[in-house]
Amino acid sequence: TKGLADAQILRDVLVACVSALKQNGGDWSILLSPEAERQVQSWISDTRQQALQQGVEILADTSISEGFKVVSKGDGYALSFSAGAFTSFLSRYLKPETLRLVSEQA
Repeated sequence: TKGLADAQILRDVLVACVSALKQNGGDWSILLSPEAERQVQSWISDTRQQALQQGVEILADTSISEGFKVVSKGDGYALSFSAGAFTSFLSRYLKPETLRLVSEQA
């Protein structure tokens, strides 16, 4: 998620998320860390109202320290996009040496 620390990359990823979520319908929330929200504030200001009309809410959440989460309001599940979540997911499938390298890069 070092890439997600870049405001332009984060904005591009969020644009893709909002677009995909609008196509699938339903009630969704995209939760950003307060720092990430500050990085993309102008984009959020322009997009928040339009996305909300399509069932996608964009909010800051102080419990998120990096990356962002996509939450399905109706189904009660969340997808986390952060270095920690990615490393945790991969840890089940990687050899210890490889996991150590991935963890050092996160």
